[in-house]
Amino acid sequence: MVWYQIFQHGPEYEARRKKGTFTLPNLSLKDVRAAVPPHLFERSTWKSLFYIARHLVFTFAFYYTATQIDVIARLVIGGAPGIQSVIKGVLWILYWGWQGVAFAGIWCLATNNIERDETYIPPMRKDFRLPDGKVAVRMDYAEVLEETPAFTLFKLFVRQFL
Repeated sequence: MVWYQIFQHGPEYEARRKKGTFTLPNLSLKDVRAAVPPHLFERSTWKSLFYIARHLVFTFAFYYTATQIDVIARLVIGGAPGIQSVIKGVLWILYWGWQGVAFAGIWCLATNNIERDETYIPPMRKDFRLPDGKVAVRMDYAEVLEETPAFTLFKLFVRQFL
């Protein structure tokens, strides 16, 4: 394989591109609920408490293991300080990753609820009374942007460096 071929698209992507554009399915929340088996919507306090306890136990187990990283590195290698540093680094990276997974699990337990789920829909152009994007020209935005700090910083950058 020639070195520049690594920058070409894969065959799966090329096949998808030939199919055409993706169109969103017209699904409602009711359709999604109908596709999920009904027994999955039954609430169980004990099962919920088990999942919370499981995540907390994992979190505290990871924390306790992290407090023992120095001891583990000494026991595994012995007295070689250079290798101990490498082992400690690897163990800390593993701790951060797995503790992040445990905290993400707690976060998901606390925030995921399909009944109270909200989707952020950003304001549309009409909400700001802006013209349609096809007919808007660059000068339409000058009055809106000219006093903003970001635009002022951009103009300063352009004048100084370009």
